[in-house]
Amino acid sequence: MFANENKENHVEGTTDETLIKLPSSGLVQEWTPAKGAIPKNNPPTPQAYKALAKYKKKREEAESRLAEEEQKKREFHAKPMPNFKTCHQELDEQVVIHYVTVPLTPKVLKHSQEAQEKFKKKLENLKREEDELRKFQSRPATVLKTKPFIPEKSDVAVEQCPFNLSMERRLQERKQYDEALRRRQEERQKQEEDERKRLEEEFVEEFRKATLFKAQPYSRDRDMDETT
Repeated sequence: MFANENKENHVEGTTDETLIKLPSSGLVQEWTPAKGAIPKNNPPTPQAYKALAKYKKKREEAESRLAEEEQKKREFHAKPMPNFKTCHQELDEQVVIHYVTVPLTPKVLKHSQEAQEKFKKKLENLKREEDELRKFQSRPATVLKTKPFIPEKSDVAVEQCPFNLSMERRLQERKQYDEALRRRQEERQKQEEDERKRLEEEFVEEFRKATLFKAQPYSRDRDMDETT
């Protein structure tokens, strides 16, 4: 009973826009439209147009800000009169320094000059050494005062020691190499000759088998064919 009364009071408090009458019964349904819902008859607005409006607003704000800054720059601002006494005093106290421009030699030319100077010094040193070598310097004649060489007979017998020359060793090695090479060549020739003989024997045997006469059995049908 109380539930029916509350329901009736709640229905009376609602408006016509929020009520939907069902056709089959006399019941009334209460509903509220969803927040941010889009009507079905209107298509949704594309996101690109929203961004375009946003960029347009920012561009207009930037243009207005630039216009204000230019307007402020064009405004007249009075400047104070300069103090000429202090300026003249600073000029008098200033020390004038005269700068001298020093020419700079290119690195390529500098390196070439250094190389030429080194080459000239080298030639001068060589010429000085040659002049010193050509200069005659007398030496004391000590040969005239020394005693001449006198050969002496020695009683010690000279012992002969055996020695081996590398040429003899290389000759022996060459002989061994030539002998081994000759044996390998003979073995290869022998193998080739044996192979050739084997092939010839096989060919002769096959040829004999092909040319050997074989007697054929007697056949009555063949005789009848020959008589007819």
